[in-house]
Amino acid sequence: MMQQTTMSGSELVAPQRISSQAGTGELPIRTFALPEAGSSDPANFSPSVANQLAGLIVNHWYACLAANEIRPDAPLDILDFSPGSGRSTLLMTRALQRKVSNEGGFRWRYLPVLSDRQGIEELQSLDAMRALMAEDLVVPLIWPGAMKETPFVFLKDGKHWQSTNPVVALLHDSFTRLHHRLLAVHYGKLMEYEQDISASNESDAEGAETTEVSDCSSDQRKWVAADVHMFDHDLPDLLANYLAKFNSAPVPYPQGALELIDLISKHCKQGGLMITAAPGITSETEMRLASFADLTKTFHDHQPMPVNFHLLAHKLKKNAAVTDCLSLQKDQVIQIALLKHSGADARLGALMRDIEPGMFGHATALSQAMQSVNGDSAFEHRLTLIKLAAFDPGVLAAIHGPNFAKASKHPGFNHEGWRQALDQVWANYLPDPQSKRFHERLAMMAMHCGHWSLARRALQSGLQRDGANPTDLAQLAWCDARTGRLRKAADTVSAALALDPASVLAQEVMQRIEQRLAGWEGVWRQPIEHAELPMVLEPLDASHAEAMLYQYRDPQIAIMTGLPAMTTLESMQQWIDEQLREGSWAHFAIMHRDLGFVGYINLAISDHAAFFCFWTGVDFQGRGLATQAGKLVCDYARSFGVPVVLTSAYTDNQRSITALKRIGFTEIPIRALPPDHERIFYAFTPEAAPEMDFVAELRNYYCREKISLSFPDAKTHQPNQILDGNL
Repeated sequence: MMQQTTMSGSELVAPQRISSQAGTGELPIRTFALPEAGSSDPANFSPSVANQLAGLIVNHWYACLAANEIRPDAPLDILDFSPGSGRSTLLMTRALQRKVSNEGGFRWRYLPVLSDRQGIEELQSLDAMRALMAEDLVVPLIWPGAMKETPFVFLKDGKHWQSTNPVVALLHDSFTRLHHRLLAVHYGKLMEYEQDISASNESDAEGAETTEVSDCSSDQRKWVAADVHMFDHDLPDLLANYLAKFNSAPVPYPQGALELIDLISKHCKQGGLMITAAPGITSETEMRLASFADLTKTFHDHQPMPVNFHLLAHKLKKNAAVTDCLSLQKDQVIQIALLKHSGADARLGALMRDIEPGMFGHATALSQAMQSVNGDSAFEHRLTLIKLAAFDPGVLAAIHGPNFAKASKHPGFNHEGWRQALDQVWANYLPDPQSKRFHERLAMMAMHCGHWSLARRALQSGLQRDGANPTDLAQLAWCDARTGRLRKAADTVSAALALDPASVLAQEVMQRIEQRLAGWEGVWRQPIEHAELPMVLEPLDASHAEAMLYQYRDPQIAIMTGLPAMTTLESMQQWIDEQLREGSWAHFAIMHRDLGFVGYINLAISDHAAFFCFWTGVDFQGRGLATQAGKLVCDYARSFGVPVVLTSAYTDNQRSITALKRIGFTEIPIRALPPDHERIFYAFTPEAAPEMDFVAELRNYYCREKISLSFPDAKTHQPNQILDGNL
């Protein structure tokens, strides 16, 4: 007669029939082979996690170096058993590059483990990954997944891999996806959850007794009696210990992980460091408190199982390793194991002390902090949060775009700091379904802080991945319009309107472009270009006012050029309007293909001569941009009947004097009388120019323009009242 037994809490809820024949034959268990584990991206992986792991790896290498365990003629290999789409591989590789370049030289390579050649296709679809593979910094290995006998083979040449130095094995959370068996201790009996009902029915037909179990769902499943000797030969003593200590508790049995530990131990002949980070169980207490219902449902649904780190630690010790675990937030556990190293206990302690317990929660916490930061210095604090998050795209995504646009117009906004941060964030970004339009958000932020090259790259990546769409095309057209390629921008936005004539964004961009193009009339209202230079001299108009004001923020620019001090957008717009009404003057914005507005050039034209004025924006001085732009405009003036180009500079303005000489200006042997005696006058004198009397040209220019200035008379050396055209 069958006895009814009911248990509560974490115990079995079951009518039970205990088998008198334990361990009859192989159980039909579900299997997740390593190739499937390797094809998934590690959960909760972020740039800050990559930095943490890279730090552990480099510190381990230093310990090996100090113990004379590293052969300098052989590489230090990092085996990644869960490369997935390649995102974690890229983040880890970049983190290691930063750590190694900052802290010392190690010859290393990153070896993602793939199941077959098809697995490489996703990795090779990434430009950054192909570059790393071309440098042999990322070297894929093929391993079909037979746990103990199949060798690792290099994808590149088919040769077998073998370790010549201590190896690092990155398991990430792959243990959760390797095949598991679900055991239970139930009042002195070791049971196994059998998932295949039909196989169990066959066993019943053969007379083997089983236990029928009804879990929290209505599905009928079976638990069968098991024998400790049916499992890994290194573990009977631990399973017997569970039987002695537990009354009724589930016991996850990570069989795939156990086999992989054996494989790694076998191949790491010179020692190794194993790092695993996954949800799991670290103690007998946690097993006692585990839920039968949750574990059986997870197992039945083929979901990632929690890892029994308590059991793995026992296995690693049997394999002559020292190991330790640290429980992190979000049910995460990180386990570190050292194989075959002298003084391993002390080394392990040092590594464990370096682990930040919050490493897997940094990104989430910082994203929440990003949304709550307020106040006048909010975006400086947000920049700090981005850095603390190791430039995590997910943390950046928590910033409200319109708020960023508004803040970027503030005079104290840290444009350069944000440009650098956005570069780092983009380097960490790989597209995924949840962040499909992230490239557009980042492009907008890059535009607002003047990082046009990054904005263009981000938009082009979206077009390449998703195909042409009017939004990305219109934004790309705007990038071109703000970097000196207005006619190209008109073509691009026309393509956007062809896709969607109703696109409000494309219509607005087209309207602004057409307004500007309509003002390009006459010789001195045309863009000046050079086939080999990344810049265009663009006719100045009101669209340049905002960028011009920002680059004009150094008060010394106004002082050294003689231009008025302009500190508001309204004053800059008013000044531009006034200059454009002066018909004989030519005003150009220096527009760089990647940097946008970088400076200003003016030619005040009088008959066959012009007076030259220029300044370079505060963020772009010292890059040689003025030299390139100056030659371009002076050559253009000569080609259109203005062979004489004059200018002046204060004697203490050494930067401008140096730039003028590089452009091709030489000093004119005359000085003005006080109070203008601190100026030096120059003329543009390219090698092919005929000899001219530039002193006379200078005097005549000032006379024609009727601006007061005193020069000594050429014959009497008496004051000669002329005009002041210095800018």
